Amino acid sequence: MSSQEKLCFLVCWTDKVSDVVRNFHLNFYPSDNSVDMYDLKMKKMFLKKTLTDQINQTDLYIGNTIVLYSRVLSIQDFGDEVTRNNCAQEHQSTFALIKPGSLDQMGTILTEIQQAGFTLARAKMVQLNELQAGQFYTKLRGEQYYPDLVSYLSSGCSLALELVQKNAIQKWRELLGPLDSESARDINPESLRAKFGQDSINNVAHGSTNAEEAASEINFFFPKSRMSSNSVYTPATHVSNTKSTTCCVIKPHAINLVGEIIDALKDGGFQIFALETFHLDFGKAEEFLEVYKGVLENYGDVVKQLCSGMCLAMEIGLNDENVSDVVTKFREFCGPQDSEMAKLLRPITLRARFGESLTHNAIHCTDLPEDGPLEVEYFFRVLQ
Repeated sequence: MSSQEKLCFLVCWTDKVSDVVRNFHLNFYPSDNSVDMYDLKMKKMFLKKTLTDQINQTDLYIGNTIVLYSRVLSIQDFGDEVTRNNCAQEHQSTFALIKPGSLDQMGTILTEIQQAGFTLARAKMVQLNELQAGQFYTKLRGEQYYPDLVSYLSSGCSLALELVQKNAIQKWRELLGPLDSESARDINPESLRAKFGQDSINNVAHGSTNAEEAASEINFFFPKSRMSSNSVYTPATHVSNTKSTTCCVIKPHAINLVGEIIDALKDGGFQIFALETFHLDFGKAEEFLEVYKGVLENYGDVVKQLCSGMCLAMEIGLNDENVSDVVTKFREFCGPQDSEMAKLLRPITLRARFGESLTHNAIHCTDLPEDGPLEVEYFFRVLQ
């Protein structure tokens, strides 16, 4: 087959029953959006060629996680050289780190990133300590400004991102602009550093310089090994120490609106304490939503939507600490479950602005006040 007829990827799936990792060749056929899977160990077809609307060609890049018929598949490598030659630059990954001084503008920055054609592959809000900040900037050790960089990066929360696009490394650096924000305003006034930065230290964000560095930095913040995830050198997802928070989940169909939704939260008086992207299989989505079984008339469809792709979970609270019951306040801010009804009755709510229907309503929010901390704990402790 020609490269136009089939793309082949090495994927792995963890069998929860046997706790065994199984490797497959996933073949994707762009002409009709069909797939098949070949079991590499058993040397036989695992899934016959079938049409699917669960994945698209844009989802197929190294490091991504896709959900196919309730199975969470991790894309490890290209399956053949033809696919490698056709896709290596087409879906290149780069690393981006929105620094502490610009985190309050992350919604606007994320919107500009997505409008520039980048796919948001992974995201995680982190609080680096000086050890981790020093490790991240280790190549600059010995430079006069190294201590200032380490001090600044460990001064507050940052947002780690994996971004994907054709020639992503170069395009991200172009979007960032010159290292020094003051110079950027003269040279490239439309760049992120010109718009949101202050100087060469507080300059909005970091960008990888080459493919090797991008792979290393992505692995530093998003390690493949669970053992590495628990290392003191790996920045952990930031979580709050307060119980006065609730859970907000941006559903897979609304991921391309992440920046706008975050800005809407900020404008509504809400503060983000934790943020991370997740790929839930059917079992985990059902486990998380079990409390709503028998309550939501479209429960099955809601579960399917939540595990249909990447979602983004946030722990949020109110800027005004004197306001009690953040769960109720946020549920009111989200609006009616049915987005079409929300557009008629409460057009300024999140589901009215960003949702489409009863199932594709953009946002999951906690229903009962006592469940707020429990839903936050599920994403930011149980799934870690």
